[in-house]
Amino acid sequence: SVLGGGCHFLKSNHFLSSQNHFLSFQNHFLSFQNHFLSFQNHFLSSQNHFLSFQNHFLSSQNHFLSSQNHFLSFQNHFLSSQNHFLSSQNHFLSSQNHFLSSQNHFLSSQNHFLSFQNHFLSFQNHFPPLNGQRRSSGPLSLQTQPTLQKHSRAAETLRLNQFL
Repeated sequence: SVLGGGCHFLKSNHFLSSQNHFLSFQNHFLSFQNHFLSFQNHFLSSQNHFLSFQNHFLSSQNHFLSSQNHFLSFQNHFLSSQNHFLSSQNHFLSSQNHFLSSQNHFLSSQNHFLSFQNHFLSFQNHFPPLNGQRRSSGPLSLQTQPTLQKHSRAAETLRLNQFL
């Protein structure tokens, strides 16, 4: 009966020792699992920090591109206004050039007319008057003589002004 009791004690002690080893192994396993989860948590925290930084960077970049777009839109509006102004100025200068060209053409025609009139009067002056009067059968009658003299003086004045 003493032997039987000792055998039961040994069996019980062996079971408890095995159970203790199992629990020690389980404890090591759980400790390792805890370290692994702690490392995983640290990695995910670092990843979250990196993604937060990346988000902040992309937000700043988006703000910069939005500002740049606003500036380019303003620049485009300014250049469009400047182009419109230069187009209007070009139209005005073209009209002014057309006006000056017409005026030049008119003055050139007037100059030709006065030159012709001057040559005609010079030609007429080659013929001497009869008894202090122009011949009625001549190129000009007495009524037109004072008018022609007035035009001749106007032509001479115009020539002097152009020369000066």
